[in-house]
Amino acid sequence: MAANNRAARVDRETARKMSGVAQVRQDKQLLRKDLVEQNRVQLAANKARRAEIKEADEKLKRDKEKLARKKAVATKKAYDLRVAAEQQQIDEREREVRRMEATEMKLIKQLKERQVLQRDAFVMLEGALNNT
Repeated sequence: MAANNRAARVDRETARKMSGVAQVRQDKQLLRKDLVEQNRVQLAANKARRAEIKEADEKLKRDKEKLARKKAVATKKAYDLRVAAEQQQIDEREREVRRMEATEMKLIKQLKERQVLQRDAFVMLEGALNNT
């Protein structure tokens, strides 16, 4: 009977230890599942964060390009205004030169007419003096 008791006690102890081992294995498996889930969640969070950073970078790039285009448009507009103002001054000076040339031609014509009148008057005067 003592052998039976001892065998029963050993069986109970073995069963208890086996139950403990099974519990440890089950706990270990649950921990692995938790770790895998945590890794999956962390990877998803990292992926989302990378996507956010990429989107922010792309937005920054678009904003930079937009600003560069605005600056180019403003620079071109300022340049065009300067060119137009300079062209207006050139046109104004050319009109003034044409007006002055026209005045000069008019004065030259008047001078030539007066020279002709003076020559005619001189010829007439010389003819009158020679006739006397």
